[in-house]
Amino acid sequence: MNVKISSWITHSYNKLRSDSEAGASKKYTVYMAKGETEGCQIAFRPESDTTVALKLVSGDSSLLYGMSALNHKHLIEGKYYTDSTPPYNGEEIEVGENETTPILVEFRTYENTEAGDYEFVFEAANGEGVIGTYEVTVHVWNFVLPVNKTLQTAVGLGRWRIESLHGYCNDELYKKYYDMLLDHGISAYVLPYDILDPRADAYMSDPRVTAFSMFWEADDEKLLEYYNKVTSNPEWTKKAFFYPLDEPDDIPKLEELKKRCERLKVLCPKIGRTSPYYTDIQTGENSDQVDHMSEYINLHCPKLALYDDEMSYGQYLKYTPEKTFWQRMDDLIARGDRMWTYICNAPIKPYGALFADYPGTWQRPIFWQTYERSATGFLYWSCNAWDYHGHKIDPWEDLWNSCKGLNPGEEPVPVYAEGILCYPGMKVGIDGPVSSIRMKIFRDGIEDYELFVIAEKLLGRDFVIKKINEVTPSLTEFSSDIDKIALVRKEIGEAIEKVM
Repeated sequence: MNVKISSWITHSYNKLRSDSEAGASKKYTVYMAKGETEGCQIAFRPESDTTVALKLVSGDSSLLYGMSALNHKHLIEGKYYTDSTPPYNGEEIEVGENETTPILVEFRTYENTEAGDYEFVFEAANGEGVIGTYEVTVHVWNFVLPVNKTLQTAVGLGRWRIESLHGYCNDELYKKYYDMLLDHGISAYVLPYDILDPRADAYMSDPRVTAFSMFWEADDEKLLEYYNKVTSNPEWTKKAFFYPLDEPDDIPKLEELKKRCERLKVLCPKIGRTSPYYTDIQTGENSDQVDHMSEYINLHCPKLALYDDEMSYGQYLKYTPEKTFWQRMDDLIARGDRMWTYICNAPIKPYGALFADYPGTWQRPIFWQTYERSATGFLYWSCNAWDYHGHKIDPWEDLWNSCKGLNPGEEPVPVYAEGILCYPGMKVGIDGPVSSIRMKIFRDGIEDYELFVIAEKLLGRDFVIKKINEVTPSLTEFSSDIDKIALVRKEIGEAIEKVM
């Protein structure tokens, strides 16, 4: 009996669920610069249980970066979501009755890749024969995204968390996780080797490494050893940062942060000092947390939602500052300070977040919002928080976390995969990490940011902001058109090519 199977191609950022309706098109064009990774998904939805195998029939295999079968499903609030992206090598995978199962196909271009169109044909089959063929055109623009990205990234990667599920974590295993993040354009807080270890030099010099933290708790003598080594190379100096206290949300914490930063300012004046914050508490009759921290912080990192004044001033202050929060951040940049931003477990909808059940159209634009606010760094507290709030989990089985509500005083609400961007690979025979579709979206957002940098230099900032606002006009507004992100990227790339 022939099994009827619907199959189609869709965007890489389309977060498909088991109940996602079938599309129609079996043709797709991927638009990308040189030095970029982009992709699409080929999805299947059969009327009864069957198997599917996908293979490349024709095309330049040197540009095919890899494929991932998204057939592991996570049950979230009664619906099944795809998230983990284990490598796929053409084997048959099971696809369930009336369930949508995608295979992610990724392409990678290089500085020496010639501009133009590259044609690929994929074929899917099961035991009964060929299911369908799928035509993908990779259009390569005639400009390059640089290896050394403008957007610095800093993401937590816990050794103890790796050990909790792998049963061990030596330098080699940690390095596998670090290198996987780096391959996605993401820098973890901590290098695979101590900064004083000669093996760290290659990482600090790697243009893909955009940031790394320094051990602020070291005694003065050891701290100066770190400082003298890092500042011996101007590029290392730009990447290094201190993170002496996390999310100060009361006066005692702010005073402790000030104490620590004053020490670092004296001993290591050339290194950035940061402390992510999600509050804007009042510190005096007409002063707030921004005023307090501006005295000793030179690498600012407010939560992205604070750029909405109702989330900063409205929640915490009994007075209204003369300037908006956004304007004050711009003033700090103008005085020569650096600006990062971050997201975390709150606020929840209607703000974007990296939760497993949020649509990709609410995730990739987070990096567009970051660009619009002139932040040049993006921090995320963890990629492997498999023990969040003391709730140890196997992420293959459970992605449940909890977070604060949208407003102060609200009961905690469940969120899914907060601080989890990767999986321990033992379940799929890998002694190392497996990425997630959200890590891919994170990478693509970083590359979009670099696209905007090039466009602003050639076409002006007003052009870029106008295009960004077509997708996300505010921190709580995202286009409902699934095609919009791809269309706007295409228009920006074509505009760059035209002026070049």
